[in-house]
Parts: sequence; C-alpha cells; structure tokens
Amino acid sequence: MLEAHGEQAGAPRIATLRRKRRRKEAISTFTTIGSAAFAGSAFTALHMAWGAINEWTTQAGYARLSDKAGHPTLRELLKRIMKQEGGHIDFYASEATRRLSESPRAQRLTRFALKHLWRPVGSGVMPQEEVGFLVKYLFAGDEGHQFTSRIDRRVDRLPGQAHLHLLDTAVSRLSGLEVAA
Repeated sequence: MLEAHGEQAGAPRIATLRRKRRRKEAISTFTTIGSAAFAGSAFTALHMAWGAINEWTTQAGYARLSDKAGHPTLRELLKRIMKQEGGHIDFYASEATRRLSESPRAQRLTRFALKHLWRPVGSGVMPQEEVGFLVKYLFAGDEGHQFTSRIDRRVDRLPGQAHLHLLDTAVSRLSGLEVAA
C-alpha cells in the first residue's frame, strides 16, 4: 500500500520508525516518572482519564473503519476487537470517574494535562502526515463528527473535564479542517 503511494516501505521504513520511537520512549519514561513523583496519587486519576479517552477513540476508530471499509471479514474482526476494548473502557472510565471525583487537585492536573498534552493514539509513534490522514479519513465529515462529539461528551462527564473539546480540536488540528461548533 505504501509503495503504491510513493512512500518508503519495508525494512528501511520500519527501522526509521523504531529508531525514532526508542528515543521518544526513553524521554517519555523519564517524563512519566517525574510527573508521577510530582503529582502523587493525582497522577493515577490522570492516567485513568487518559486511558479512557484513548480507548474511546480507538473503539470509535475501529467502528468507523468497519463502516467505511464495508468488508465482511474486516467487519467481523473489528467487531471482536471492539468487544475486547469495551472491557478496557469500563475499567479506565470507572476508575477515572472515581479518582477524579475524590480529588479537586486530580481534576485540575488532569484538565491541564489533557488540554495541553493529549494527542490521539499513534501521534507519538507515526509521522504526523499519516496520523492526519487517518484522522481525516475516519473522523472528518458529519458521520465522523458524530463520533468525535460523542467522545467529547463522554470526556465532559468526567469530573472537572467539561468543555475540553479534545476530539474536535484534534481532528481540526491534524486534518486541517475547521472545528464544528
């Protein structure tokens, strides 16, 4: 697929992505350790909220891909994966809600981190052009906006996280589209 579109494919592409990823992961590890030490128990609430949003987004992406591809085998495979994601979603969302409701500090920290640092799954690993293409393919247009709006409403229901518009903002930023009101 990549070669058909004039993109580098195979071992050289994978080696470049892995090299970049190793550097990012090393930096990320130290950043995470420092953040956890600074934030204390509020970090766990942030981690749970972040995880819930990533799981909601991933599940929505699978659903959109299933609809857009219209391939029966892919649809069945994605349906099974989405079912597994549901268990992850239940865990992260319930833990995020509980932990955020117990701590105004966790709410403030989480809100700040989500507003300034959250990016869609894959953004830190894949080139921005590829993430932008995927985001636009899956979430642009009225049908895609219905999915992102649903996720943004779920984020709104997390204690202290209302009106962040994370998904609408990410789709706008990564796909070059205007944020729908």
